Amino acid sequence: MIIAVTTSCNNHGQTSDTTNTVNYTTIATPNFCADSAMAYVERQLNFGYRAPGYDAHNQCAKYLQQSMQQWCDTVITQQFNTTLWDNTTTQGQNIIASFNPQATNRILLAAHWDSRLWADHDPDKAKHHAPIPGANDGASGVGVLMELARVISAQRPNVAIDIIFFDAEDQGVPDWADTYEDDSWCKYESLHGC
Repeated sequence: MIIAVTTSCNNHGQTSDTTNTVNYTTIATPNFCADSAMAYVERQLNFGYRAPGYDAHNQCAKYLQQSMQQWCDTVITQQFNTTLWDNTTTQGQNIIASFNPQATNRILLAAHWDSRLWADHDPDKAKHHAPIPGANDGASGVGVLMELARVISAQRPNVAIDIIFFDAEDQGVPDWADTYEDDSWCKYESLHGC
């Protein structure tokens, strides 16, 4: 809905006695539940480290796929291989869920779902080579988008809404590496064919 408000004034300093009223249409919308979003975050964390190469990574991918299939019209898992900064080859999975996929007007919502292989910013240097759980960096964004998907499914949109959970986004070169690159973030994820 577009609401346009216009005003006019003249150079004579006169005021108008006309009052304009706007009739707002009430639209029933489902409520976003913060507790539900938090439960989706907790569920992701319960799998363990969602970094490429860990069993929790594959388990969480299946959970995300199955959850989004409950709400969305289509869910596509895009498998890819990528080479990380240290020449390690790893597998990734972008999860693409869509509402009303045939519509031409589209909205894209995205977050990454992987957790970082290295805690290279941890104040404790002993943890710099260990993976992180990724509650705030990864799981929280995904939890919010999962709850949005649940909410959107209750009231079907007239536009296409694509929700993408990107993988391998959080695997940029660690600070402790000899070959640190600032621009390595998001370098390793892939969105083939989109």
